[in-house]
Amino acid sequence: MKKMDGEVKAFHNHMANSMSGLMQAFNVGFAALDKAKKEENEAEIKPEEKTAVSVNQDVVTPASTPIEDSKANLA
Repeated sequence: MKKMDGEVKAFHNHMANSMSGLMQAFNVGFAALDKAKKEENEAEIKPEEKTAVSVNQDVVTPASTPIEDSKANLA
């Protein structure tokens, strides 16, 4: 009976260690996923900020565009 109790205890210890390792792997994986989502959201926000800044700046338009120049040469 003591031998069986020892085997059960060893099995429970092994399972506890395995579950602990699995939970650590999940925690690392979810942390990486959260970090990737955060970086993706920050990357989406930055182009919007650049657009907002460029709207507030003066826009300089060229006197003519290459298309207008080519139309003038055809006429």
